[in-house]
Amino acid sequence: MSPTIRRHALFLAGFLLIAAFYAATIRPSHDWGGDFSVYVWHARNLASGQPYAATTFLVTPQSARNHPFSYPPLFPLLLAPLYAVAGLDFQLLKILPVALFLISLPLYYLLGLRLALSRTASACCVFVFAFSALALSLKDSLLADSTYLVASAATLLVILRVYEKNADVRHPVKTSVLIALCLMICYSAKATALALVLAFAFHELFRSRRIRLFALITGALFTVLFLVYTRYLYDSRQYSDQFFFSWQTYLANIKPYLLSPAVIWGRSPAPLRYLLAGGSLLFAAGGFLRRLRAPSVVELFLIISVTVLILYTEGTSLRYVFPLIPLFLIYAAGGLAWAASRWTQQRRHTGLVALGILLAVAAAINIAAVEHGPIVEGVGKPSFAAVCEFLKRDLPPEGVIASWNPRVFALFTERPSALYPKAINPAEFQRELRRIGISRLVVYSGQLDAAALRNRAAGLPLIYDNGEFAVYRP
Repeated sequence: MSPTIRRHALFLAGFLLIAAFYAATIRPSHDWGGDFSVYVWHARNLASGQPYAATTFLVTPQSARNHPFSYPPLFPLLLAPLYAVAGLDFQLLKILPVALFLISLPLYYLLGLRLALSRTASACCVFVFAFSALALSLKDSLLADSTYLVASAATLLVILRVYEKNADVRHPVKTSVLIALCLMICYSAKATALALVLAFAFHELFRSRRIRLFALITGALFTVLFLVYTRYLYDSRQYSDQFFFSWQTYLANIKPYLLSPAVIWGRSPAPLRYLLAGGSLLFAAGGFLRRLRAPSVVELFLIISVTVLILYTEGTSLRYVFPLIPLFLIYAAGGLAWAASRWTQQRRHTGLVALGILLAVAAAINIAAVEHGPIVEGVGKPSFAAVCEFLKRDLPPEGVIASWNPRVFALFTERPSALYPKAINPAEFQRELRRIGISRLVVYSGQLDAAALRNRAAGLPLIYDNGEFAVYRP
């Protein structure tokens, strides 16, 4: 065994265990989440040579903010070859996000080492992250989160390495090209990568106290790439209307994100979950504040990312903190290591053993709660396949479907599909259906407002009902 393998044996052994677990628990089908439908549409278009953003999902004023008609292209680009081979075989398509997630783990392990953690502490952070309730809940979703996880971790490592080796001074042009490309790759994974761009810019100014040639070249090249990307590949400016000024919303956003560490141990009983969350918050604050004495781009990235989440006025989601969770754990481990260094040897040994047992128990509870087999509540329902087949037979290609999940129906029927109107009065609701050209209204018994929607559709001809999905003709 080589010295390198021996040094990192704990991480490598744990990584193999994590990889085996994730590979063995990929589930067929998909849940109702609409985002995956748009990513699959983009992958289909790339695989078949169609225009990237061409889908049959119709954006309406009611759905525009929460249901963007397109998403950044990196994940669909990676997904396209698998789609070309497998089509809508979700079990095969999910190999990609799982593989990307697994690739991110050694990157965060190295990032922990760069931020002065021991090999054992950094490996433990990766294990806790991999078996967190949030990571386990996302492993069966065709979303870009894992793509951004890899891209952002790799970019942070590149920037740290550049400054560590003084490459910004010795090779400013080559290094500028490398960093600009990394930042652009991150942005093509998720628009929130602008936080990483700003973090690099602020860190460079803070570190150098002046505008250097290195920064100018990096900024100029990224700007050119950004303009070309926006003009010819993908225009993310559609997200700009999702921010509006509201102090009340900003304050309301703070609480869920402050409590978000609890999602790491989300399947544990509340006392254990909040004990670990509260302790990790305390240690993470200490570890983070210690790093702020000489901040790196990682600290600035975390600050800016959290600020953007608080200022995002279209709602909160624990999914948004996914790329920040491993960094949070790294800072918590750093704060714990600093505190433990001031304990007596016996107290340190007892405390770390007790913490290790608690983390192992919490991880085991998360793992035990993982569901196996096909996803029941989602697009794999036989009744859903049946209603889609009916709609494809019943409707011409231009016929418009209204439903609670328009992006999913667009993907599976290839018919124009829109979110149903929000009017409450039945007469007004039906007038609105006709005004926007709806041909068929689909009501699913499992949607929260199914009963209310049926009341609004009262009097419309019911032309199909399989017990779970009903179709009305306006």
